Amino acid sequence: DTSIIDSLGDQELTKRELDKLLYSGPLRSEQFVAFDNKQLAVSIVVEQEVKKQRLGEDSTGCVVWPSAHSMCAHLCVHPELVRGKRVVELGAGTGLVGLVCGALGASEVVLTD
Repeated sequence: DTSIIDSLGDQELTKRELDKLLYSGPLRSEQFVAFDNKQLAVSIVVEQEVKKQRLGEDSTGCVVWPSAHSMCAHLCVHPELVRGKRVVELGAGTGLVGLVCGALGASEVVLTD
């Protein structure tokens, strides 16, 4: 069903790219994860923990999750949601969404994890 893709209004997002973002796990083997969008002046790159054994520790916040990429893509299509506003990102992990909010013109961004 391409109606979801069409409703996003961004022709560069293909069904395959969206499926890859939404239905795959984090790229745990990548040290750096980049988010590129024409709405951003620069590419945003965050560092994540490369796949390691964390005995007894939760590593949820150490990787960029597909939902973060999806949220960033949505915000780039609708920058009015954050432009000029104060944003708090709860459970920020690597902080990708908050960084994108700042790049899209949020007046203040607070990242918490």
